Amino acid sequence: MFNFFRDKENVKRVEEQDAKTQEALIEGLLLVMYADSQIKQDEKDELEKILDSVTWQKDLRYIGKYGEVIAYTRDALTNNTKFENIITAIKSLPAEKKKFVIDSCEKMALADGKYDEKEKEIIQKMQR
Repeated sequence: MFNFFRDKENVKRVEEQDAKTQEALIEGLLLVMYADSQIKQDEKDELEKILDSVTWQKDLRYIGKYGEVIAYTRDALTNNTKFENIITAIKSLPAEKKKFVIDSCEKMALADGKYDEKEKEIIQKMQR
């Protein structure tokens, strides 16, 4: 996720999205990021700074509350209802916006040079 948000073109495309798409993107990226259970505390701190640096839509549900979305998404990996809510929100986006979210999640998953099975499984669920 870190490299994804360091790319100015990616940030520009994120900032152009409506709030619903931005929320789906944040949750999708976090699901993929947390899938391998390898994130460290300093990475969590950096993540929150990165999320705070992006210009989000005013009606975005998470403005100033990224700890809340991080906790919710982490919990979704062990809570089927929350997980399905995130996946359903992504799948219900218009085709172009859904593609943007899924493409972004794939870029983020590949950023560390390996695309593990858990990441792949989550992204495939978004695509169905």
